[in-house]
Formats: sequence, C-alpha cells, structure tokens
Amino acid sequence: MKDYKNTVRVSRPLLGRREFIIGAGGFVLSFGSASLVGCGGVGGFGNTGRTYALAGKVVLPKGVSTAPATMSVVSGAAVATPAATGQFTVPGFTAEPSLAIAADANDNVILLGFMDPQSSTNTLDETSSAIALLFFAIGGPSAPIAEKRQILSLLAAHSAIPPLATVIAARLGANSLALQNGDAQIATALQTALAALGPNAGKAPSGVVRPALLNAIN
Repeated sequence: MKDYKNTVRVSRPLLGRREFIIGAGGFVLSFGSASLVGCGGVGGFGNTGRTYALAGKVVLPKGVSTAPATMSVVSGAAVATPAATGQFTVPGFTAEPSLAIAADANDNVILLGFMDPQSSTNTLDETSSAIALLFFAIGGPSAPIAEKRQILSLLAAHSAIPPLATVIAARLGANSLALQNGDAQIATALQTALAALGPNAGKAPSGVVRPALLNAIN
C-alpha cells in the first residue's frame, strides 16, 4: 500500500483537477471521468506469476542531501534499499515497465520512474520523473498494456522531456520534497511539456487511446 499512498501524494497536487490521469498504485483515477482503470497502467496486468529482477540506480539531483542508503525504492508490493552508490534491485511481477518510487526514510516521495525488466540501466532521477509525470498526464495508463513500453520510449526521446527534467532537478535541489508537495514551477513545466506534445495529447476518447497517444508523441 505504500506505493499507492506515495503515488497519490505526488501526482494529485502536480496534476491538479484537470482531466489528467493520476497514478494511484494499482489503480489509475481520472478526475475528468471519475473512471478507475485497473493496474495495467501502473503495475501492469501482465503478471504471469514470474518474478523479474529490476536492477536500477537512484541518482539524486545536485543539492539533494538525502543519502541513497537511507531511502527505499518501492515498486508494486516490493521494497528495496539502495546501496550507498544508489544501486538497487527490486523484484517485479510483470514483463512490462513498472512504476517505482524512491522515497526518503519518512516515506516522502523524492523521485519516480518506470523500471523496465528488459533494461539493465534503469535510473530513478529527474529525467525518469519527468517521463513518468508526462506519461500520466497524457493518459498513458489507459493505453493497452502492450503499448506501454513504446509510449515510454517515445516520451524519453521527445524534446519536451529535457526542459521538464531540468526544472524538476532545480526544484528538488531547492527542496527535496518538491515533487511530493506539488511545486508550482514543476506544475507549470509539466503543462508546458504537455502542450509541446500537441493538441491531441491526453484527449483521446475512450477506445482510441493508443493511436491518439502515439500520434501525439511522434
């Protein structure tokens, strides 16, 4: 339940009351439609009973004094403690990318991002946080689970990500709880990044989410 509480905590103030999709652990809540989408958007419906080792590293922005070894990385129902270098391995339960949150010793959200079992270079940093926030903002969790990796890859390569990541890093350097507290400058940068994806991002009607999302990001 920790990932549920933390994801709601960070997403709700940043995404506000517009019709954005909000990650809520195993569920995704749309303020606009008040609809609940199952865990395929965040944790993934692709659970076959197999466990995947999700290797990653917490990379804190300059100015964040929290020691990685005092943090927790939460993904699904699993929790891992990073080494002093930030390296960690947390078990995953789906072959698709899963949301992970890096929290301090008081369960305050510092960073978030998606962990891909197909990658050996998963990093939780300002860039992964930017990708995750924009993924939720465009309604990514409501897209078919098979498209999640492609959407995340397109977002990672999009020119809207670096400016958003830069703002996130700067605001975390000023206040390590900036994401959790819904920092106004991050919220503005998120709106700018969303606009950069095009007018159709996050506005696809039910049933045609996949092509609208991919067209908006391409």
